[in-house]
Amino acid sequence: RRVNKQMRSLLLFGERKGSYVETITLKLKLLRVLNLIGIQFVSSELPDVIGGLIHLRYLGIANTYIINIPAFISNLQFLQTLDASGCFFP
Repeated sequence: RRVNKQMRSLLLFGERKGSYVETITLKLKLLRVLNLIGIQFVSSELPDVIGGLIHLRYLGIANTYIINIPAFISNLQFLQTLDASGCFFP
């Protein structure tokens, strides 16, 4: 399937498996908004490829099964909002 590489926003909702998120985001280097509400990641961690989305301003991981905030978050210089509501961190 073709992906518009100029896309600026990607909103995913529901209980889909997060394995395809890495594949999609590899192609979308210009994303500014990435919302992953309710996505289930197999490893309970965000894919490292998200750390390469240097233009990202909003990252929504609400109600996911993420167990920690990865260190690459600090590399997202333009990130203004991190929505982790509904997540539980040890």
